[in-house]
Amino acid sequence: MKATATCSRKRQTGILLLLLLSAAAKAQSLNDSLQEVKVKSYRAVSPTEILLQHNTGRIQPFDSTTLDLYKSNSVATLIAEQSPVFIKSYGFNSLSTLSFRGASAAQSTVLWNGVPVNNAALGVADLSLLPVFFSDKISIAYGGSSALLGSGNVGGALLLDSDVPGFVKGYKTGTVSAAAGSFGQKTIAANLQANDTKTGKWQMGMRMLGQQANNDFSFKDETGHWQKMTNSRQAAGHLLVSVARQLKQGSLSLHAWAQKAEREIPPALFEQTSRKQQTDEVLRLTADWRQGSNSLKLAYIKEGINYSDKAIRLYSNAVTHRIFVSETWRTRWDKHQLLLTVPLQLDWMAGRGNSQHSLAAAAFYLYKNQRWQFSVQSRAGWYQEKLAVTPGAGATLQIKKWLSTYLSVQRSFRQPTLNELYYQPGGNAALKPEEGWSGEAGYRLNINKENWQLEQEGTGFIRSIQNWIIWYGGAIWTPHNIASVLSRGAESSTALHWQHQNIKATLQVQTAYVLSTTRKSENPLDGSIGRQLPYVPRYNYRINARVGWQDWLLSGYWNYTGYRFTTSDESAYLEPYDLTGITLTWQTLLFHKKWNFGLSCHNLGQTSYEVVAYRPMPGRMWQLSAGLKFL
Repeated sequence: MKATATCSRKRQTGILLLLLLSAAAKAQSLNDSLQEVKVKSYRAVSPTEILLQHNTGRIQPFDSTTLDLYKSNSVATLIAEQSPVFIKSYGFNSLSTLSFRGASAAQSTVLWNGVPVNNAALGVADLSLLPVFFSDKISIAYGGSSALLGSGNVGGALLLDSDVPGFVKGYKTGTVSAAAGSFGQKTIAANLQANDTKTGKWQMGMRMLGQQANNDFSFKDETGHWQKMTNSRQAAGHLLVSVARQLKQGSLSLHAWAQKAEREIPPALFEQTSRKQQTDEVLRLTADWRQGSNSLKLAYIKEGINYSDKAIRLYSNAVTHRIFVSETWRTRWDKHQLLLTVPLQLDWMAGRGNSQHSLAAAAFYLYKNQRWQFSVQSRAGWYQEKLAVTPGAGATLQIKKWLSTYLSVQRSFRQPTLNELYYQPGGNAALKPEEGWSGEAGYRLNINKENWQLEQEGTGFIRSIQNWIIWYGGAIWTPHNIASVLSRGAESSTALHWQHQNIKATLQVQTAYVLSTTRKSENPLDGSIGRQLPYVPRYNYRINARVGWQDWLLSGYWNYTGYRFTTSDESAYLEPYDLTGITLTWQTLLFHKKWNFGLSCHNLGQTSYEVVAYRPMPGRMWQLSAGLKFL
């Protein structure tokens, strides 16, 4: 029986690959015929690049200065302190996930170089394991874009990109940095990039990062007494190797990212001790070929989670695999642009015989002139032999040179994960996909004067999702399609930039108000109708300030996170909390090399708080860093 299932799976995969190649051939044929009528083709782009360049919704890119300030931190820390997106953290060295506009963690997509890196079994990505140092560009795309990015992109997307520098003869650069801080935190990192000196057609790069920490911070227990966190050590290593080659026909870039993280899981407040441990091992391989208006992306991801609790002799080792293939073709003529993409994704769990596959065809059409742009996109996807169509449309109008407005509507779709379908015990193979519609409207204002600039954006959004998946039960928890959820709210971002001679200053205020309530539930006893979803704060405020003078930079933040209910009937909640932090950096030339030094403090006010119930977070943390650019 097992051999038959394996053969069937291989046969399905072969059929999907044939369909993919057929679609690619048709795309190339279409390209050839368009060239005959003198339609001009342009550089190939990916769906994520289209999203960043022509999205009619809200996009928040992080500038290079911000990324440099957080190069010794995780992506979870960056987003929590520099955006209104709620990061659900289960502890200082535990799982950290995204929550966009009241969506669940599984309804958010994380892409690295255009490849989805959410765990194939869990459907989420642990942002605490993603270092900022490994990304040259990080952006947040708010709102669902299922038509462009596929299943799971309901609430929003986090886009990570590791750039390959251009093919410049003799180009080379190298940096090393180190940081040390409170609770035994230590980080060391290096980045080397070089092109060959003869032709410049080869580009090679390598990034390395090592981390370790004791995380033995003090906290107040439920009786009000101070305790020191135990079983909380962690260590991690990351290696990213990149190779790029300029070919006679286009270019080819290869990336290999390996990481291993070992961490102890500290006790919750209701536990006396903990002997839990978790080891995460991930290998990500990507190949990206581009020629003219065509591109082909291949990726393989292997992710293993080894969990143990020696106190109860519990041991679990889950290994998942993902193959991702995507061919994209683009052309532009006059004021029109058309993009076609055919992605294939195959996920499976080692040793369990469970797999998922999807094959899709997506199209994006854009019309753009000097005053307005209009886009239509649609995706037809086959998920486990079931067809799902996710259309969308958006428009942007430039009212004045300094004022524009936008509107978008999208259909959302999320296929249940491998764990939701097949986890033993508790999986539910009869689960339906989560489906619904979302819309948003907003404005952008940009006023430039002689030495200052005002940027402001306001967005209102609404999203309705049917068949919302919730886990519940007694001794064995099982996922069920029991809820219909309505999310709505408003976001704003205001930034004031001022410059005078060699002084630069920026003040940014970001706000988010989110109502995400249950409209219908098949469990009449949960008391959730009309109530806010658990762990969705209604209010989030962020204030970030930055002042630079010559080689000095002083930056700080203040964050407020409102009440989070911990039950579906709002009978229990966590108190709001606010956090402050400050960082001072200095750059200089020493021994003909460029050096930078930094001193930062997080949670300056020593706030005692919990993001997730019974999981205390650390108080004041100091960090000292130093870096050297030697090439």
